[in-house]
Order: sequence, then structure tokens, then C-alpha cells
Amino acid sequence: KVSGSLPSERADVRISTKVSAEKGDVVEDRRTIDYTLGSGALGLDIGPLVDQAVREMRRGEMCMLKCREDYIFKGAGHGSVVIELALLELYSERDVSMLGDGTVMKKTIKEGRGEETPDQGWSVVLRVDSATDADGVAIPGF
Repeated sequence: KVSGSLPSERADVRISTKVSAEKGDVVEDRRTIDYTLGSGALGLDIGPLVDQAVREMRRGEMCMLKCREDYIFKGAGHGSVVIELALLELYSERDVSMLGDGTVMKKTIKEGRGEETPDQGWSVVLRVDSATDADGVAIPGF
């Protein structure tokens, strides 16, 4: 199901990519990749191309990018290349600190179902899988 808004310039996303050569050979097949748009983590060959395509996609959307010979993977002899790309998840992040000063940021990994949300005074179960400091180093005990 395709839904939601378009990713921002440096959005955190989960994607899948499959790159096939003209003759049908699979050059690269990555089922799930957690990726920050514009980070360069996918490399110089497909990174900028994937960044541009994903910025125009919504969660759940899939597309095919048909690239002429040597547009990417120059000199590799693959001929024209087809990239199958899916935007599996678009993570959102917002400030939930008491003072609104960015000291506590909430990153939504998976959206809930339905419209009901807890109200003040409700009992809830909260699971914290990990916590990091400002430098991204894991905090012991999580």
C-alpha cells in the first residue's frame, strides 16, 4: 500500500534495490537497506540516482530505473542496467523533549494501527531497544 508524504532531503529510509544487467545477470541485490538520503552510503554509482528517485516516492511505492549503457558502472561491461527500487519505510523524527529544545528526539520506526492513542493517566508498556548519546555511541544498559 502506497501512503504518506514524500521524504525530506536527508530522510532516514528503508529501501530495497536490485540491479540487473542487460543480459539478465543480477549485478546487485539488497533486500533491505536502512539508509539516509544524501549520505553517499550506497556508493557513487547508484547512490545519487537512488537519492533522486526515492525523494519522489511514497512509502510502499516501487519503481524501475532504466539506465543507458555506462550511465552507471562505467566500463564494467554490463550494458544497459535496470534498477528495481522499493521504498519500504520512511522514518519520521520529531522533538518530544519537555522544553522543545531537541534534547529528546523520537524516531518512529513503524507506525501503529488505528486512530486511538494513549491519553494522560493511561497505563502503557514502553520498550526501549537502544539509546545513544549525542555522538551516536550506545549507552550501556539498553
